Amino acid sequence: MTVTSSPPALHTSIPTYDGGSKLEQSLHTIGPTEVDHRAVSAPYLRIVEQRTENTVLLTQWDFRVTQPNVKRMSTATAHSLEHCLGVFLREETQSVLNVGPMGCLTGFYITTVGMGGYDSMADALERALRVTTTIESVPLANDRQCGWASDHSAEAAARIASDLLAFRAEWHQVMAK
Repeated sequence: MTVTSSPPALHTSIPTYDGGSKLEQSLHTIGPTEVDHRAVSAPYLRIVEQRTENTVLLTQWDFRVTQPNVKRMSTATAHSLEHCLGVFLREETQSVLNVGPMGCLTGFYITTVGMGGYDSMADALERALRVTTTIESVPLANDRQCGWASDHSAEAAARIASDLLAFRAEWHQVMAK
């Protein structure tokens, strides 16, 4: 005997977004100020979340490169800067676990282990960006080490690194004045 039935509907109803869970809301909070992407002033560096797991401090950083909802990096620029930061930050400190581009292409999430201080992270980023301004080729941009090796621009990475360094003194200022 063969039983047939209709496949279940994929979307019977789409829930209305209610502002997110308490965890989501807490991840977008700097002290008492909610991070409103319309009110921030890129570039900036901020701690998104910190926690201690078995006495090890884990920190998630938001390194915002371009102004949200106004300008984004090209994929080649974001991809190249991701490679540069991934390599050059790790050369500066063993605390960097991961550098990942934001899906919106306006910045990077950087995960560190044992590095909690803003100044330490900002200084390491500054040094990594200074190296990036001098590159002639993007590190690891080959088909053995990269999943889209043809999508890079050393010139764009060097240019955006230089632009970010010009605002280094203002990275602590997350919200627009």
